[in-house]
Amino acid sequence: MNELQKRAGHDEVAGAPAAAKAPQKLTDVAAAIKIAELQAGLEALKQGHSVVVDMLNAKVNSLRAENDSQKREITGLNSAFQWAYNYKEIPRRHWLEQGHSEEYADAMENLLGSMKENIQTLSLGTVLNDSDHGEKIIKIDFNLNDEQGNYVRADHDELLMPHWKEFAAALRHWSEYHADGKCLKVEIIYIELPKVVLDILRPAFEESRIENVFFENSHHTGDMADFAKKVLQSNHFTKEVYFGTIKFTQEDVKTLCSAIKSRNMGSQSIKNLALCDCFDGGIDAHTLGSILTSVTSGSAKEVTLDLRRNMMTSREAGVIARFLTSNEVQVDNPHSFHLACLSRLTLVVF
Repeated sequence: MNELQKRAGHDEVAGAPAAAKAPQKLTDVAAAIKIAELQAGLEALKQGHSVVVDMLNAKVNSLRAENDSQKREITGLNSAFQWAYNYKEIPRRHWLEQGHSEEYADAMENLLGSMKENIQTLSLGTVLNDSDHGEKIIKIDFNLNDEQGNYVRADHDELLMPHWKEFAAALRHWSEYHADGKCLKVEIIYIELPKVVLDILRPAFEESRIENVFFENSHHTGDMADFAKKVLQSNHFTKEVYFGTIKFTQEDVKTLCSAIKSRNMGSQSIKNLALCDCFDGGIDAHTLGSILTSVTSGSAKEVTLDLRRNMMTSREAGVIARFLTSNEVQVDNPHSFHLACLSRLTLVVF
């Protein structure tokens, strides 16, 4: 073998190990890539698993919430239909035996039917909106006129107590289960409301979503003033209060004004106060001044004060003029006044 052949053979043998090492390096790179791919896949699986777990947890929470909602709905329906089991008719002869007329007995039957209907609509959440103002109104009205055309007030009777209790419970029930952010206007008209009834109604009026309360000719003025004070102090949803034909004394007005001032010290001020035909012999200057001061106190910004049917004279007009002047009022029209840096007062006196 010549020298050239030997050298070539030697080179082939010498080069063999180097050629053998190259596939090993490629294998290491491929393994690293494969490991990276597996790690990425594992992370993707972890993330996917996390997403699935989150979705399952969300579904579980949703089912739990739905279950709780259904439980509340069942409780609400049971409460709603409980009235049908507790309701007892008051026989018509009861009113006649009390010395009332046939017309009075008819009006009482209509009143009780209205109360039952209101309790059911509150319990079932089917309270309708008023077509004029869009408010959800609950109205309990004793509708009877005497021979002269004057409205007659329904007398209190012990047999009405279960109905008042059911009504109070229905107000709370609606507020808890059916309000959906809305509020009620509650009107009780020409029905005697002694303290024993107001004590039943008060907790419901303090706790329920009632924005507007309307009482007319309920008698028992001192008890009504105390009732209103406690409701205004407790329920900041209540911003509009109407009293009609309830003859308040100066002490009663003091109680009301104190409650209004207390409310106006916070951010939820009273927006509307009506005291129509509420003073025997007309409203006196001191009482008028106290009312004007209270409704425009504190945080009050937009206020309507309705003092119709209180037989105001030039003396009361002077009180109003001095009040407006002392508060640097700019007059826009006979019924609307701007109280500079204090509030806007709409005063209705006719």
